Amino acid sequence: MNLEFRFAISPNAEFYSTVRLAALSLRSLGSPYDSARILVSVGDHADLDSIHAANAWSENYPVEWRTVSADLFRQYSYLATGADRFLPPSHADVIVMCDADVCLVERIDELVCRVGQPGQRRIAGLQAHFPPFVRDAAKGEDEWRQIFAKAGLGEPQLSIRYSGDAAGIMGRAPVYLNYGFVAFSRDAFAAVAPLYQYYSNVARELTNGSFFTSQICLSLLTVATALETEFVSFAYNCSNDLLPFVAPDNFRINSVDDIRVIHYLRTDQFDRRKFLAEASAYAAFLSAKNLNSVNARLRDHILNLSRRDNPLFQ
Repeated sequence: MNLEFRFAISPNAEFYSTVRLAALSLRSLGSPYDSARILVSVGDHADLDSIHAANAWSENYPVEWRTVSADLFRQYSYLATGADRFLPPSHADVIVMCDADVCLVERIDELVCRVGQPGQRRIAGLQAHFPPFVRDAAKGEDEWRQIFAKAGLGEPQLSIRYSGDAAGIMGRAPVYLNYGFVAFSRDAFAAVAPLYQYYSNVARELTNGSFFTSQICLSLLTVATALETEFVSFAYNCSNDLLPFVAPDNFRINSVDDIRVIHYLRTDQFDRRKFLAEASAYAAFLSAKNLNSVNARLRDHILNLSRRDNPLFQ
């Protein structure tokens, strides 16, 4: 099975360090993860020579750096960086879009096999934690109806519970995946890629440039291209808090042993940008007391990588 992982970042040491963690993590898992293409779209008018100079480590990994075109970035800012990931063609069986603060801590063979079956348009991901608009159930569902109608996609199927809605009070949504980790089959990617910028523009206009524009765009694309959706649990996109253990039944995990992919987006116990880029922040993370169970799992993972590739983050 041929795999590919795509990231979107800004050109600074903090983001580079998280890409390095992702690359080291993939290499530690053996074939086919250690040879998976890692394609990184870099925004903020980055210079490719400077990127390579700052990331000499990447010469030993299947990392490909791309710079977002100046015109595209000038027009769409950080949204252009995510959109750029859909521009290069792919021949992989499975293409995974990842946030920079995501790393694999275990193999994901079963998911890869399901998504990578030839001849299907399948997308797999975790339903987003919360509504992108408001927490009021009725208003949130009305927002979805208005967006789908204005996008020319008719009445949305509002049947999916948000993955962070433990109390069942946030209403229902269409397919609305957390973009931290989303896997596409080859045919699904080929269907979505040519339409991404169009529906990104639609979502941007309809939501006044909401922070969640890209996730809403993906919801529209999933319907517009008739993708088959597989909803996964927090095992494949595990936020670094207690939410994965109290989520609705179909998304919940029972133990840290279930975790395959960690999404370290919460910042209450450490600085997710600096902890791999600054020696003092790294030391503080390693010596931190009372880390929650997901952050402790992340620390164990990094320590195991450090033993194989020491010094790791210096």
